[in-house]
Amino acid sequence: MICATTFPGRDSAAPVVRELIESGLAVCAQIGADLESWYRWQGSVCNEPEVAVQFKIRDDRLDECMARLRILHPYETPQLLAWPATRVDEYYGRWAFGA
Repeated sequence: MICATTFPGRDSAAPVVRELIESGLAVCAQIGADLESWYRWQGSVCNEPEVAVQFKIRDDRLDECMARLRILHPYETPQLLAWPATRVDEYYGRWAFGA
């Protein structure tokens, strides 16, 4: 499974990424490029700098990982999107997912 979210910056993302990897809830993660997010929040249009973070998660750990991510995340309502990795390289799949 792949789970995508955003953080306000690398400094807030790194400890969460580390905890999810160390606990075994996520297989790996990438803290990506800087981006600018636009959204409506409490009736106002907002824009903020953020960084994208993508986690690779075993199917059987997705719910627990997302629940923990929700607790650790600095946002009141974080973006947490997940989708299946339907095509995975054989060698990466063995390493990451035990497939």
